[in-house]
Amino acid sequence: MPRLRETTQIDWLVITASSRAQAAGYRQNLRERASRGALASVRRWLVVPDPHDKRAGSGNATLVALARVLGARLAELRREHKRPASIEGILEGQRLLIIHSGGDSRRLTAYAACGKLFLPLDRRDPSGTPLSMFDLILRDLVSVHLRGTNPGSTLIASGDVLLNASAHTIDLKSPGITGVAFPAPVETARRHGVYVPDASGRVKMYLQKPDQEAMRREGALARDGRALVDSGIVVLDKPTVLRLVRSFGLTLDAGRERLRFQPPFTRIIEASSPPMDMYADVLVAAAGETSKMPMLAKALRSVPFNVRIIPSCDFLHVGTTAELLSLATSDRRLRDTSNIAPGPVVLATAGHSRITAGVNCWIDACSFQHAARFQGDNVAVGIETDRPLSMPQGWGVVILPLTRGGFVGIAFGKSDDFKTPIEQGGTLGGKPLIEQVRRVERMSITDRACSLYDAPLWPVAKTRKDALKSIEWMWSTDALPSSAWLRAPRLSVAEAVRTCDHASMIEHRRTLVSQHAAEAITHGTKPDGTSSVLQDLLPRDAARALAACSERAKKQKEPAAKASTLWIASDLARIVGRDPTPLRDRAMACVAEAVERSAAQAQRADRKSTRTEAILPNQASWASCPARVDLAGGWSDTPPICHDLGGTVVNAAVRVGGHAAVHAIVMRTERPGITVTSTDLGRTTSIRTTAELRLPFDPTRWASLACAAIALNTESDDPPRSINEVCRTMWDGPGGLHVTTYSTLPKGSGLGTSSILGATLLAALADASGRTMTVEHLFAQTLRLEQMLGTGGGWQDQAGGLTPGVKLLTTSPGFDQVPRVSTLSDRLFSDRNGPRMLLYFTGERRMARGILRGVVGRYLARDPRMLRALVALKSGANAMADAVKAGDNSEIAARLAEYWSLKRAADPGASLPSVESITHKLRDDLLAWELPGAGGGGYLFMIARDADAEHRIRLYLRKNPLNVESRFADVEIDVRGLAVRRT
Repeated sequence: MPRLRETTQIDWLVITASSRAQAAGYRQNLRERASRGALASVRRWLVVPDPHDKRAGSGNATLVALARVLGARLAELRREHKRPASIEGILEGQRLLIIHSGGDSRRLTAYAACGKLFLPLDRRDPSGTPLSMFDLILRDLVSVHLRGTNPGSTLIASGDVLLNASAHTIDLKSPGITGVAFPAPVETARRHGVYVPDASGRVKMYLQKPDQEAMRREGALARDGRALVDSGIVVLDKPTVLRLVRSFGLTLDAGRERLRFQPPFTRIIEASSPPMDMYADVLVAAAGETSKMPMLAKALRSVPFNVRIIPSCDFLHVGTTAELLSLATSDRRLRDTSNIAPGPVVLATAGHSRITAGVNCWIDACSFQHAARFQGDNVAVGIETDRPLSMPQGWGVVILPLTRGGFVGIAFGKSDDFKTPIEQGGTLGGKPLIEQVRRVERMSITDRACSLYDAPLWPVAKTRKDALKSIEWMWSTDALPSSAWLRAPRLSVAEAVRTCDHASMIEHRRTLVSQHAAEAITHGTKPDGTSSVLQDLLPRDAARALAACSERAKKQKEPAAKASTLWIASDLARIVGRDPTPLRDRAMACVAEAVERSAAQAQRADRKSTRTEAILPNQASWASCPARVDLAGGWSDTPPICHDLGGTVVNAAVRVGGHAAVHAIVMRTERPGITVTSTDLGRTTSIRTTAELRLPFDPTRWASLACAAIALNTESDDPPRSINEVCRTMWDGPGGLHVTTYSTLPKGSGLGTSSILGATLLAALADASGRTMTVEHLFAQTLRLEQMLGTGGGWQDQAGGLTPGVKLLTTSPGFDQVPRVSTLSDRLFSDRNGPRMLLYFTGERRMARGILRGVVGRYLARDPRMLRALVALKSGANAMADAVKAGDNSEIAARLAEYWSLKRAADPGASLPSVESITHKLRDDLLAWELPGAGGGGYLFMIARDADAEHRIRLYLRKNPLNVESRFADVEIDVRGLAVRRT
């Protein structure tokens, strides 16, 4: 168990901050994530501000972070009654992740308070939870750390860059210090650290922001003109961590069980030590270069320093207002989809339907009660309006809540950096700030050497609306300060950030997230992600959206659209504490109506049955069909999915145990009446009234399938009034009807036997009546049969059994869902020395009906994961078809493995723990495996690597069966499909 924890969690996450105020905001954000389980990848977390709010540099911040972890870990060990004898004992087995995020975010004014690290994004995780830059950075670094380092290592990284380094396998287990670099053009290298390694990966030199000439002189440029740019990831092994903290004066007083600090560590804690940078100082010293800190050079003199090179790195940095605006158009890697049309990014905003925006606009945590017009290159965060708003191009506004009460509004231009001093060209709205000062002497800026970050320009107001009104004059070239601006006390950005009420800011945004979601559902502005925003809703907003959905459903006439609205309404009902079942039943009834239309249209499109002689008394029509194994594309054949998207499926007709799996016998008897027998169930019943042949049919009653099939086969404009009349519609003359069905496979096998049995019975009834139906007509009739029974389902089961071999089955969007059949092969894995097919009955039985309802419901709710899975399922089916036609066994196995993964994505409950366990033990002998069908029970279909692997699998499962019913069954591709004969 301890080993499992080591490989799934980081022991300590430490985030450094530039001040106590910034640290308080970080803690608030982390607590909120911890409360919803979003920090499951870390066991403990700490936020560590720079001492006394003075910039310490990332090197000193690293030492302070290490000291905090050592102190917290020592306290833990004391509570566990353990007494470590050294600092090494305290760190034993502990993985540390330190993320430096101590900047002021001056150039990203809209998020200066919460920090660039917690920048919200137009992106969600697979569960639908909104993400910030922090969530992506943490996931990336945790993956790199767990896969690439040894326990006891410390990974250090920057909190303002998303690397996506986890896309590569990086070995970071070398002794000493190990950095990570990637090749990049000179333009990028000039702004960052550059590694110069030897052939073995040992670092010869570390250059900090070198120009091109320095890179050429030191041999940092490769033949292609690129340099190895520092990604910011640095790993220290445990001995190096110990060496550093001891060198700076941190030891363990084992007798008193406490840490002891001596200079220069005490000076770092007291903020009297000069700033030390992790990269410009520590890594330069580690490379053996001349350092301004001799003690640091001495401490690292014999420490190995290596670099690992990854071929590429995203290096996504959102550090300025301009970079933030680029997310709306040019750079969409931090958004949910890559094909979204250019337009504003609108997050957590109430009244977002009232927004008119030009290009490159970012709007977050706002509330608009009237029309809001943004002319382009605008940023708006936290604003509220009670009147129309028009913001000129290039301006942004952020409104912050203050801990002492009230709000402060801050205006800025796209290019304002808040760093450059006023007298050296600092700007406001892209224009020199010195001109503003001259224009309005009452701005009271006496120190013109200060920057826009420190200038006390921003008035404190009672409400967000008032805060906005008080600064609107600033983006007019002629207007003088408003009276509200003149009267109000004013703060600098630095003061506003220090006194920001982070808890209030997070709660305000949470409220607006809910309102935004409710409006998206009410107005249908997020049709392909509705289910992802449901979790954003607070009960009050869910009730409002529920009422709107209920009204919309009343007006909808198209059944599939109405089904989707009703299912979404059912989810909303659940959120407000109501029973969702009635709404879900209505939604599925609409789906059934859509399928009935589909079946009726398919039947009208193909009535090519020919009339022959009906069977004679004591004669029988015998129909048989193989089972089917689905190989790719399942669920795409299911209404209403196939109605909207069309279906693409690859499956194989299979003989199990050398025989057709499903049989139906229709006999004309001399004795009047109708008798139904199920041989495999050992049941017989007589049909005594025509009422038993009318809707509704009970799908749980064993004879309902036969009753529905007889009703469908004998339907006419003048319904029969007696059982004898029913029989006479099948043949002219006397005689009764005896229907016998038989399946060699157990119920819930996963091989499509229920649907195939229905199709087989319809074929036998048609032949007994003297009609020969086309396969296409049988497809349509079986669809209708399943709707009469209320079992739902798609068309791939009956199409898979009625038609022989391995085939690709496709339909186009629309109600015409008679699949086109393209035969791919009459064999699979026929090479003696190649892979082998195995079929194993697990003894587990699960009916597909409930699973079907859940999957269809997720589609109706427009669950993004479901929608993505469906796209992949259809493309995977086409790829499987190509592999089968080419006879590429390894590709077939790969596609089957992918298909099983996608089936589990569509239905998380598709698998069984017992099967997962057994296949994991057999993984070395298996190329791929799946549980066929929708139900996830019944048979296990496996592809063994070769004959020897097949033998080992059979031997293991015979010795270790899943249960008393488990057994192997011989399986082969069926080359005949439906067979009908008379006896």
